[in-house]
Amino acid sequence: MTFILKVNKDEKIERWSSIWDNDNEDCLKAFAMLGIDHPKAEDEQMLITRAEGEAFAAMYLKAISDGFLDNSHTEKCRDFVADNVSWDWSDGTKGNRTREEVHDILSKSWGAMLSSWIPVAPVVVVDRNNVFSRCIEHHRWN
Repeated sequence: MTFILKVNKDEKIERWSSIWDNDNEDCLKAFAMLGIDHPKAEDEQMLITRAEGEAFAAMYLKAISDGFLDNSHTEKCRDFVADNVSWDWSDGTKGNRTREEVHDILSKSWGAMLSSWIPVAPVVVVDRNNVFSRCIEHHRWN
């Protein structure tokens, strides 16, 4: 299970997101012990299966990594990013713009600073509506 916690200036959680893999056997057993029946990835309620989510994450991580080689994220990631996208990055940069505008922001920041970005040992979690990937990264500064 992964928690994404937004903490305010008073050090209080004001937003709590939780994600987990609905196919994880240990997770399913724990919920079953509580009498809670969670859907499997194959259920019609799932927008994306675990296998599809893992494949998507692998292809996207390759595309974004390739984009750092020559600062070409708009081209390399086009097939993975919707025409309009909202974002919220750790440095406070956030908004809702076109794919090209978001990649333009990236090209003038991380894209300009790094000549390579290599995701190492990614951990992919697929929940009902999302694919989340977290990984150790290795990068080379320009």
